[in-house]
Order: sequence, then C-alpha cells, then structure tokens
Amino acid sequence: MDRKKEMAITARNPAQVGNALLRYRKLEGWTQKKVGDRAGIKQGIVSMVESGTQGTRLETLCKIMAALDLEFVIQKRRKSE
Repeated sequence: MDRKKEMAITARNPAQVGNALLRYRKLEGWTQKKVGDRAGIKQGIVSMVESGTQGTRLETLCKIMAALDLEFVIQKRRKSE
C-alpha cells in the first residue's frame, strides 16, 4: 500500500500544521522551492508556514496544500485519553 495515501496527521495549532506539511513534502522528496513554484509562492513563505509561523493566510495554506495534493478534513476533536 502507498504510505502517502494512508497517512493522516492531526494538527491543532500552526506548529503542528507546519510540521504536517513538512512531513508530506519530505515524503514526496520535494524541496521547499519546488512546493513554492507549484503553489505560486516564494520558497521563504513555504519555510515560514512549515516552521509554524502564526498569521499565515488561509489562502497561502490552501495553495501549499494544493501543491502537495492535500486537503482539509474538519471533524470534532477527539478527547485525550
């Protein structure tokens, strides 16, 4: 099975979202520049998002996710056990 299709990452804050994007980018074997080129943004913006910089525009996040062929799934939070 394709590991990329099975992997799901829970993210609840900017740092976790950035880390999830970083992990998917590395699974693809892509550089930040390649993601930026595909998303139509600068490499430095990709770096800022991956590092969890607060204040990232939703539009920018959506561009990066589209470049990585990812999508949001919104669901009720699970309780910590």
